[in-house]
Amino acid sequence: MQFAINDKVIHPRHGAGRITGIQQKGSAGEANSYFVIYIPAQRLTVYVPTQQMEQVGVRPAISLAKVPRVLDTLKSAPDSLQDDIDERQKGLWAKLGTGYVVQAAEVVRDLTWRRYQSHLTRKDTEYLTRGREWLAAEMALASDGEISEANKAIDAALAAGMESAAKRG
Repeated sequence: MQFAINDKVIHPRHGAGRITGIQQKGSAGEANSYFVIYIPAQRLTVYVPTQQMEQVGVRPAISLAKVPRVLDTLKSAPDSLQDDIDERQKGLWAKLGTGYVVQAAEVVRDLTWRRYQSHLTRKDTEYLTRGREWLAAEMALASDGEISEANKAIDAALAAGMESAAKRG
C-alpha cells in the first residue's frame, strides 16, 4: 500500500491521524525515511519507517461513505458478551486491537448495552472509553469534522438502537 503526505491514517496504538511529512533520521551513512503522523486527539506526533507502515499496522482511515455503516452498527442489536470476565475482556481487546472501525463500533455498542443492563467492570469501562475515543476520532477524520460532533452522532445512534430495542421488547 502506498501512503503519501496528507493521507488520513489509523495507527493501531495511537488512533486517527494525518501524515504531515516525511523525515530522514539516522546516522549520516544510514539515514532512514519516516512518515510523520500527527494524532490530533492525543496531540501526539508519531514517526513510522516508510517501509514498515503495513507491518506496524497503519492503515488508511475510513472514507466518509463508510460512516453510515459505522452508525448502523451502533444502532443494531448487540452481540451477547461472555459472562466470564477474562474471556469477555480478551475478546473485546482482540476486537479493539484490530484497529478496524466497525469492530470498534461493535465493542462500543455491546459495552453500552451491557452498561444499560447491569454494570461494567473497570476494565470494561476502559475499553468502552477507548473504543469511543478511537471511533469518534476516526469518524471526525473521515468527515473533516470535530470529535465533539462525531460523539454526538455516536450518542444519537446508540440511543436510536436502544429505543428500537425497547419498542421490540
